[in-house]
Amino acid sequence: MNTVGKQYAEFIRAGNGGDNANISSSSSSSASTTTITTNPYSNLKMLCGYHSIPSLPMLHMHLISLDLESARLKSKTHYNTFATYYFLPADMVIEDVRKNGVVTLNQDVDRLEKLAAQPMVCLWCGVDLKNMPHLKEHIPSCPKNMSRGV
Repeated sequence: MNTVGKQYAEFIRAGNGGDNANISSSSSSSASTTTITTNPYSNLKMLCGYHSIPSLPMLHMHLISLDLESARLKSKTHYNTFATYYFLPADMVIEDVRKNGVVTLNQDVDRLEKLAAQPMVCLWCGVDLKNMPHLKEHIPSCPKNMSRGV
């Protein structure tokens, strides 16, 4: 993400379908690094954004449903790259590039690697999830699950 600059802002914006006013978020700044401090996913049924540490060399955007029902979601680490602040909502990336000329969000690689490796907790209620089968069982029945249009 360090190579994404203003020249990509309109490309990213177009890939996001324009401004996404459904994401509520706030951030706090410290020098040139911003750390996300609130849950930016609380009003969405779909996530549209980027991994802080890209999983592929070319710029690509992820679109994932919040029900997390995917055969491709197979590991704790993969889940945590979407269910923690490791994941950057597209509109936050667009705003950051417009404001700073480059992506300054989530630049602490050690912290990001810890987020990916931490134990899984439910995106909605914070309950500990001991493994992927437990995750797949819990998410659809979670009383705070916002993907059901609650």
